[in-house]
Amino acid sequence: MKSVLVGPRPLVALFDGSDSRHAQAVDFLKTSGCRLVSTWPVVTDACNQLSFSHEAVHDFLSWCERGGVRILDLGAREIERIIELGRSEPFDLSMASLAAISETVGVKELWVLGKESNQAMELDFDGALSPYQA
Repeated sequence: MKSVLVGPRPLVALFDGSDSRHAQAVDFLKTSGCRLVSTWPVVTDACNQLSFSHEAVHDFLSWCERGGVRILDLGAREIERIIELGRSEPFDLSMASLAAISETVGVKELWVLGKESNQAMELDFDGALSPYQA
C-alpha cells in the first residue's frame, strides 16, 4: 500500500460534514488505496480547526487511534530541518513537519485537496515548503 502525507486541510474536510470539500475528501479516502501518514503538529492543527465541535474532534482522534492515519513523531533530526526550513520560507509548523518527516521516511507525495484538485502529488522541498493547496 502506498503511503501519502496528509496535512490538516484534508483531515478537517473529512470530519467536518459542512466543509465544501467534505465529499471530495471522503471520495479520495475511499478510492485512493493510500495509507495516510502525518505528524503531531498536523493532528494538533486539525483538532484546533475542528474545535467548533467536540464530537468532530472526538471522532477524528478516535479514527486516528484506530489507524486512520499513521502519526509519526519528530526527532532531533526533523526539528533541525524544521528550523532550517523556517529560516528561508514563511513558517507553517504543520507543513514544515511534513517536509522534515518526508525526508526521513522517504514518503514524497502529499494529498492535496484544493478547489481544482483532489490527489496525491509529488513533493519537492528544495525551495518551497509545499505545493499544498488550502
